[in-house]
Amino acid sequence: LARGACWQSALGILDSPVCADLRSDLFTFNTVARACEQASEWEWTLHVLASLIPRHGLLPDIVAFNTAISACALVRHWRHTVALLDAARSSNIQPDILGINAAVTACTGERRWAVALSLLGDVGG
Repeated sequence: LARGACWQSALGILDSPVCADLRSDLFTFNTVARACEQASEWEWTLHVLASLIPRHGLLPDIVAFNTAISACALVRHWRHTVALLDAARSSNIQPDILGINAAVTACTGERRWAVALSLLGDVGG
């Protein structure tokens, strides 16, 4: 699933009544989000983070945020990447180099140099 070829099937598994009895944990949702990200389905990656994880009583972790940031960075949605970094901080999750690097890449791809430099200032604390 993580290669992205089966992202629709991965999403379907989460809502399948057949799988309703299976324990859905954060690893499952992060794997589905990663499949969506790998398929360049950034909107669905955000859906997993913003809707499906909370609906199942889970809190997103750094992996969930990084996957969403990466998905948005792949399509150069720099504003989303910055907003996701802020959302991680608001959730008491310190962004790591992976998320910051993806956001910087999105910003530089759209010539948002000042924002990229500001994000680089966050590296290391």
